[in-house]
Amino acid sequence: MTDVKYALREFRTSGCILAMADMDGFFIGDRSFYEDYECPDETPGHRLSVPLRGAQVSHGWRGRWDEPWRIAGDVQLEIWDRSGRSIGEYDLMGVEITLASPDGDVGEMQATVSLPPHAWAKPVWEAWRVGPPVQLNQWWDIPVGQREGWVEVAQHSMIATRPHREEIVLDGRGVVDLASFFCAIGEAVHGPGGYFGSNFMALHDCLRCRPSILLHWQDYAVAEEHLSHSGDLEEGPMRWIDIIMGCLSAAGTRVVLE
Repeated sequence: MTDVKYALREFRTSGCILAMADMDGFFIGDRSFYEDYECPDETPGHRLSVPLRGAQVSHGWRGRWDEPWRIAGDVQLEIWDRSGRSIGEYDLMGVEITLASPDGDVGEMQATVSLPPHAWAKPVWEAWRVGPPVQLNQWWDIPVGQREGWVEVAQHSMIATRPHREEIVLDGRGVVDLASFFCAIGEAVHGPGGYFGSNFMALHDCLRCRPSILLHWQDYAVAEEHLSHSGDLEEGPMRWIDIIMGCLSAAGTRVVLE
């Protein structure tokens, strides 16, 4: 099944429901991190309608091809690498599958997600299917405005990252927007493709689990320049860079600006 890119699996079971060569309409998110913070999406859940192509139904298929199969409970959408190994996953709810023919080659999946997966995550997954990043700063090649996709893949991936170290170095040369900061801090802590938060709350949670960090922030002036925009928060206007420094300070992180 080397042509398979995605697979559906019932939560916490070993059984694969459906494998797919490709699908459209899943990676549709287009919000920037600035939009997420300034105008949070309060929709309780997003219903997706996803055409399926190259579908391969498991032997345990319990539905008829001409009727929707409604799956009770949560489902995981796995992303597979070229060897057929799962490298990441998304949680789905309220999944319904309808096949267009008995052979199950094409069909449609409807599912609810908390937030639409980002459109720019798909090309990152395609690259990581060949192999995970092995060098720092590979995300620099992604244009600003699309780096949210890299952060999302880092968050949902299952690649091995290096163990946490108390003293880390953040290469700040590419920190020109919020997504770039989360790319950089993730790799500073966990190596290429690493994850260390995708928003300020997640950053706070990650820092809380990593006490006594000594952070050497190289080329801090780049972030000082590009993250000077003030967001309208409940506490009033505050620069993004000041929010980041506040998170670090609140967690007891020692920061050396270089």
